[in-house]
Amino acid sequence: MAQGLEVGVGRRSRSAAVTRIEAAGGVVVRRTDAGVHEAVLVHRPEYDDWTLPKGKLEPGESRLDAAVREVCEETGLHILVGPELGTSRYADSRARDKTVFYWAMAPGGGELAPTKEVDEARWVPFEDAPALLSYDRDRDVLERAAALVADQAARVVCLVRHGQAGDSSQWDAPDELRPLSEHGTAQAQALVPLLAAHRPVLLVSSPFRRCVQTLEPLGERLRLAVQAHEALADDAHADDARRLLQAIAPLGPAVACTHGELESALLESLVAAGVPLPEPLRYQKGSIWELTLEDGRIVSGRYVPPPA
Repeated sequence: MAQGLEVGVGRRSRSAAVTRIEAAGGVVVRRTDAGVHEAVLVHRPEYDDWTLPKGKLEPGESRLDAAVREVCEETGLHILVGPELGTSRYADSRARDKTVFYWAMAPGGGELAPTKEVDEARWVPFEDAPALLSYDRDRDVLERAAALVADQAARVVCLVRHGQAGDSSQWDAPDELRPLSEHGTAQAQALVPLLAAHRPVLLVSSPFRRCVQTLEPLGERLRLAVQAHEALADDAHADDARRLLQAIAPLGPAVACTHGELESALLESLVAAGVPLPEPLRYQKGSIWELTLEDGRIVSGRYVPPPA
């Protein structure tokens, strides 16, 4: 939608005016088992072009909300948002001044498929994508995303068990709404410098309130939203949680908050797969497992007890 700001552009007639358009989108990135980084490209039949998923802001919508909505609508994927990738600015087909804001994103579920707005959507290796893309401006954005994921020697994802919560025996509402206790709130605050030291670019949490609350002080410090995902919920499967951690790692250091039961199942599965973790495995509330990923796989971990 047009934002209603009239501006003069370049050498056009002074009597002509164009509307400044804002849009938002993302480069959705994944790493295949073969170690190849791929991005999602979409084909728009209206323009017969290949481009990155994006679209115009709706009235009152933030740029980030628009990016998430548009990428989900055009790809069918659920996504998690990582670092900003800057902007692309150009005159659109109606000679309007258009600025598109981009974010790096990771797939968080769903199946890539055409939607009503695009007739084809593909995972394309980074090295092949420039030849398929129709516009240099999209190639520039893709290059920024490629630079972001290029350094894959080692990435750390901090897996946090939520802080101390209120007594479940005295809680009558649904368990997913049970909040942190006073002590748990203090733990969440004390975790901030420990986790911020890793310079995370993405915070993801179980949808349960106590997990989200554990990361909220960190989110406020870093000005990052806490993004909820069912793969970290109390009843999730360890394999789904592991795949989620591996999916977000290419975007940069990250923090994930979950429950003790799922954390123990995940870490035990890693040990069974031969990952060297210090034993005995511990899962105290408010503790951190610093998991190191190399070539897209978890290869080691270090336990950090809850802050005093």
